[in-house]
Amino acid sequence: MSITVTTEKQFESDIEAFLISAEGGYTKGNGTYNPKLGLYPDKLISFIQRTQPREWATFERQNDIDPVRKFCVAFNNACDMDGVLHVLRNGFKHRGTTFKAQL
Repeated sequence: MSITVTTEKQFESDIEAFLISAEGGYTKGNGTYNPKLGLYPDKLISFIQRTQPREWATFERQNDIDPVRKFCVAFNNACDMDGVLHVLRNGFKHRGTTFKAQL
């Protein structure tokens, strides 16, 4: 009889391997994760710039110093207030500009 020792690290690796397999259907994230914000800011901002260029330009004009960080904070605040699911479904408003998860 053979006993397999499973560690938490191995369990995590097995889950990741399945999720990024063809059967799992996910791709492994890349980018710079910001643990203080709990986000991949480059991915979030890239999405907003690509899908809502006018809204992003307005946001940049209103926030000329570090607009990326300020957007991430505004996004997180909206998620804290209304919930992530609500923000993803309905968007959020910042200083009169509405951002939505438009695909």
